[in-house]
Amino acid sequence: MDTFSIKVVIDEMPQEYEVRSVGDGIENSRYELFKDGHRQAEVWTEVTDLGLAWHTDDVMDEGSLEKIGEAIEKQEL
Repeated sequence: MDTFSIKVVIDEMPQEYEVRSVGDGIENSRYELFKDGHRQAEVWTEVTDLGLAWHTDDVMDEGSLEKIGEAIEKQEL
């Protein structure tokens, strides 16, 4: 399980998350997001005809999910 940090701006506020990857590679992988040691969400990818699509079952707006997904992609690719 790899762990890395990402920084994103959400609602005009810089946020930093610790990301723990679960699985191999970015395609169809899951990632747990932690902030200050507390689990915030789990996100995962799905490969579509348009590229990677990011998903979560946790409460998160689509814009924040996309920003977090893009930051994860930069780390993983």
